[in-house]
Amino acid sequence: MAVFFRLRRPVVIPPAAPYPAYVPRALALAPALAGVLIAAASGTVAARPASVAVCHYSYGGEAARIAAPGTDSPYTVEAVQIGSYFEMRVVFQTRPADLASLKTYVYARDADAPRILQQGTWPHPAATRSQGPYGFTGLQFIYEPELEGELQYWCELHTHRPARRP
Repeated sequence: MAVFFRLRRPVVIPPAAPYPAYVPRALALAPALAGVLIAAASGTVAARPASVAVCHYSYGGEAARIAAPGTDSPYTVEAVQIGSYFEMRVVFQTRPADLASLKTYVYARDADAPRILQQGTWPHPAATRSQGPYGFTGLQFIYEPELEGELQYWCELHTHRPARRP
């Protein structure tokens, strides 16, 4: 048997006990700490602000925006029809961290199948780049091969903080 002194009182620990007498009090916090760690890993504790990529475009007198929330499944993002000739797909992949990026795809709509005219890739976090008057992508110009129309677009990052719960 081992004898430990704590606060001037001897504490006797049987040989089967693996820790000194002062450890059980510290271990009393272990379940609470484990709960916090599990909650943090699952994302239920004070989540980071959610980011949304917003791409502004102009084509044939029409000006609009495409909002792309973060996703971890880029193949599920649909293309948006712009006018009668273009389609644009904006993929804001946030996970996994090593693949995090904003990708834009601009297609020409043909009778057979869409043709890709431009693919742009910007690593995330894009907020580390300067967001000048035309966001972090700068102003992009894409031209129709046959009709000589022009599509302009630029993208910026918006951060939305989750609402606080009372």
